Amino acid sequence: MMKKSINIGIIGLGTVGRGVIQLLQRNRSAIEPRIAAQLKLRAVCDRRKSRCPKELLDIFYPNWQKVVNDPEIDIVIELIGGLEPARTIILTALKNKKPVVTANKAVLANHWSEIFHTARQFHSLVYFEASVGGGIPVIQAINEGLAGNCFSRIVGILNGTTNYILTQMAKKRLDFRTALHWAQKKGFAEANPKTDIAGIDTANKLAILSSLAWNIWIKPQKISVVGIEGITLMDVIFADEEFGYVPKLLGLSQVTSEGLLLVVRPFLVSKDHPFSKVDNEFNAIMIKGNAVDEVMLVGRGAGAMPAASAVVSDIIFLARQINSGLAGNLPYVSPDHKKHLRTVPSQKLVAPFYLRFMTVDRPGVLSTISGYLARSNVSIAGVYQKAPLDIRRRAVPIVILTHPAKEGNLRRALERIEKLPISRTRPVFLPIIKF
Repeated sequence: MMKKSINIGIIGLGTVGRGVIQLLQRNRSAIEPRIAAQLKLRAVCDRRKSRCPKELLDIFYPNWQKVVNDPEIDIVIELIGGLEPARTIILTALKNKKPVVTANKAVLANHWSEIFHTARQFHSLVYFEASVGGGIPVIQAINEGLAGNCFSRIVGILNGTTNYILTQMAKKRLDFRTALHWAQKKGFAEANPKTDIAGIDTANKLAILSSLAWNIWIKPQKISVVGIEGITLMDVIFADEEFGYVPKLLGLSQVTSEGLLLVVRPFLVSKDHPFSKVDNEFNAIMIKGNAVDEVMLVGRGAGAMPAASAVVSDIIFLARQINSGLAGNLPYVSPDHKKHLRTVPSQKLVAPFYLRFMTVDRPGVLSTISGYLARSNVSIAGVYQKAPLDIRRRAVPIVILTHPAKEGNLRRALERIEKLPISRTRPVFLPIIKF
C-alpha cells in the first residue's frame, strides 16, 4: 500500500543539515512527483537549538533518541559527523527498521562491516551518496551504474580543502600557510584543518569507495597516508615551470600482482591530464572497469548545496522503495565477510618520482647522489640544477626526475643520502602519477 506522505527526521543542523532543509523546501514541486508522495519533515534535532530555523521550532528535539524512536518517522537523516554518537544513532535507527541516509564518511569507513551487517540483519538500508565527492554521484556509479564491471583502479581528488590550497599555491604562487589562511577565510577549511590537510578525510573516502568496489571492508588503517603539509612553494614552481606538473592530493586504490595498493598522498599530475584542471573545491574521481574502461566524474566536492543534493537524492530513492513496499528487501551494500583481499603498502608503489635535494655547492655532489640512487635500483631520467644558492641554508637545490621505481627502494636511498655531509635538509620526493 502506497503511503500518502513519507516522514523524515534530520539529526544535525549544521551546514549540510540546513542545506537539506532548504533544498527540500525549494525543490518540493520537483521532488514529490518523483516519489508519488509528500515528503514531510517531522522532526529536527541538534545539540544547539540556535541552529534550528524559527519555522521548525515546533518539531525541534534536543536529543536524537526522540527522532530514531518515533514510530511515525520513515527515514532518519544523520548529519552530525564524527564517530559517536553518530554510530549509535545509525545502529539504533537500523534496529528500529528505519532506513538511514548519512553523509558521515568517518563512521562509515571505520564501522563499515558493523553498519551494513546490522542493516541486513534488521532488513533496513543505509544510503550514503554525500559521504564522498559532495554532489558527485560516485556511490551510485560504482554500486549501480558500473556494477557489471570488475574494477582495477579508483583514483580521485577527494578533498575540497586540500585541492583549494594546492590550487592557490600553483596558480597564485602562495606558500602553504598563506593558502591555508585563504581557504579558512573563504570557508573551505575548518579552524582546525588537520583531518583535511593530513589526508585523513581523503583516506576515509578512499576506504568507502574501495570497500564498495571490491565488496569487502577496507579499513582506513590499511591505507598509507601522507598529507600536504610538506608541499613547498619551491617544489610547486619547479614542478610547474620546468616539468609541466601540478600537485594534487590523490586517493589511489589499484589492483596489482601483489594485492590492492592503497595510497593517499600528494602526486604530481601532468598539465595535459584533465585532473590538472580540477581546481579549488572541485573533486574528481576516475574509475577503471574491465568493461567500461575509464569513467571520470567531476563536480563540487564541498559546500552545503552539493552535499544536500546528494542527501536529497538518497531520500528520494528510499522514499520510492518505502512507497513500493520494497525497502529492506534487498541490501544496498552486502560485504562478503568470507572474502580475503591482500592490501599492499605504499612501499610497493611503482612510479616515476620528482626528487629535490638541498646540498652543499661543490663538485661531485650529483655523482654521489646518483650512486646511492643506482645502488637502490633507482635510475635517473633527468636533472635540473640551475637554481640559485639558498643563502640562509648555504645550499643549492638539485632536482631529479626518475624512471619508474619502487617507493620502498627510493626511500632507502633517500634515508642514506640525508645522512651524508652534503645534505642540508631532508630530501623531498613526490610520485608522478601515470594514467
